[in-house]
Amino acid sequence: MSTLYFLPWCRLQKPYSIGDFTLLPLSRNKQSAVLNPTDVKSVLSILDHFCDLEEQPVSEFTVALCSSRGLLADLPNEESASLQEFVAIACFSALADRDFECEHGRWSNGDCFRLHSCSWSDSFSADNAFRTKRRDGRFVLQGGFPVRYHRPIHTAVVDKIALPEELLGALWNARQNWKVDEWQKWREAIVTFIRANSESQDISWRVDWVLMCSAFQRILGKPTKATHKKAETVNEFSRHVSKPAKRLSIDAEILCEWLGEFCALRGDFAHGKRHSSQPRKWSDDQTHLSVAAIAFPLLVRLLLEEQKLYTAGTEDYAALAALPLFLQQERDSLLQRHDWWRIVLDQKLEVAIKLGLQEAGIGDNGTDR
Repeated sequence: MSTLYFLPWCRLQKPYSIGDFTLLPLSRNKQSAVLNPTDVKSVLSILDHFCDLEEQPVSEFTVALCSSRGLLADLPNEESASLQEFVAIACFSALADRDFECEHGRWSNGDCFRLHSCSWSDSFSADNAFRTKRRDGRFVLQGGFPVRYHRPIHTAVVDKIALPEELLGALWNARQNWKVDEWQKWREAIVTFIRANSESQDISWRVDWVLMCSAFQRILGKPTKATHKKAETVNEFSRHVSKPAKRLSIDAEILCEWLGEFCALRGDFAHGKRHSSQPRKWSDDQTHLSVAAIAFPLLVRLLLEEQKLYTAGTEDYAALAALPLFLQQERDSLLQRHDWWRIVLDQKLEVAIKLGLQEAGIGDNGTDR
């Protein structure tokens, strides 16, 4: 039976393709230049079940497809798994490109990329059944009436999403070329990070904390075992961050102190404690969560650069240079406070000058090396 794979809450600025897979944005108000009218009609008959906040069927959405098999295809298990990985990589790329500098800048969340699938046939109608899975593994049949799914409000406030194509391609190349166990480690870390950034108000920030900490531990661990001990995680983090930090002449020690505290508090939250009694240098929980949401994608970029799959740019290095300054002011109440976006903006100029001097072979003191 033919199956449609779709992301009802995702509005992309343009199509994105990697290998044999494509994320194709569609609109009810525009004729598709790619799909034939029959396919479009089939898609809309399914998307009629997914409504916006005004109870109207979503007007813009995204379909995911395997190009060689077409839009409505019954994918084998292996290709279906690959398609799901492609969507996960696309979601992480969007999360890594969020703009923390501007209230209305680039933004996304994990629920925007929630992948749905629905089998379709000529007999499909609005009264056909959708199945839901219970905790005990059994499926409950909802049939005999029109089923409606409503857009979560935290996805509705997200504008059209653009993906950083260099990062998207780098992650896909890693998936294609690395050993299976190494990529599996990365995939698990990425998916865990995505789940920690759903922005759903139904999920506690403590759960987000545990998941994001797990993402750091998994990606910095060995393929066969995550580094569950705080010291191991911090040492691995320091090893990968020290070289770019030295290039920018910044002290990465405070970054390691932050990650140590972030990991130390994880255990209390994971075991049900609502308020940790451990000593803290950063008392604001939101500071920890925001820094983690910035630092993990940055770490992924640095790790990919080590493997020569990605080239870090001025924005990446500016974020790395801004993190110690941001953490310093959040720790020391006597320091003048600046918004994150202002610190990054200031660092962009300094980083651009430093990198330009290094490329020109000129030292920081203005003399030739």
